[in-house]
Amino acid sequence: MDDPSGSSYYPAGSTSSTVPCFKMNSIFKVGGVKSQIYVVIRCKELTRSCSLRYSIGLTCMPIATTSTPKSIPPSTVKPVDPSTVTTVTASAKPVTSILPVVTPNWCVGIFNVVHRCDTRTCCCPSGQATLSRTNNNYLRVQCEFVGQCPSPAYLDGLTPMPYSFQAQIAFLGNPIQITLSQDSNTIELHNPIFPQCSDSARRNGAKSAAIIDFMLIALLSGLISLKQFVM
Repeated sequence: MDDPSGSSYYPAGSTSSTVPCFKMNSIFKVGGVKSQIYVVIRCKELTRSCSLRYSIGLTCMPIATTSTPKSIPPSTVKPVDPSTVTTVTASAKPVTSILPVVTPNWCVGIFNVVHRCDTRTCCCPSGQATLSRTNNNYLRVQCEFVGQCPSPAYLDGLTPMPYSFQAQIAFLGNPIQITLSQDSNTIELHNPIFPQCSDSARRNGAKSAAIIDFMLIALLSGLISLKQFVM
């Protein structure tokens, strides 16, 4: 109860003994929300003496609440009218891209070695490397090697005519990979076992061709300027 002076009591007496006592394990349910609860123990027969033993335990139970589900408003999406739907049909034309196909030109030529290989530690190509055809079925590679070679070495070997930009030939027990550039003006002589001993060579006529192209451009520009001056 909230106030001990009030008259709200919750008795649970027992008549099993000569002295009225509260029953053991009695449960009192106090409803509502209480800020304070007072427990009063009083002996009804004051003329008799008796030992008073008691223990009090309080248990608070949560108040069960019920939730009211909210009503869901009906969907505001309107159905689509089939008569208002427009069907668009697009046709795509196939696009054919024609790219120039670059083919290797293993033609006869003399290539000047760049001399990147260190002759103090390697057996290096030197001077000029010559490529030539034999019976149109084989590519002949000729090149002099200097430096740390077992003896004065000269490469003169045949390899089947390659259909790609790469070929391979054996020299002094090492495979030499020959790679032709896309413009067929440079070859790479690569030693996969000793990469530091690799080198490259440039076609002997490549520089002359570049000079000729420059002269043709200069001559053409001069002719255009002369034509404008005459007109």
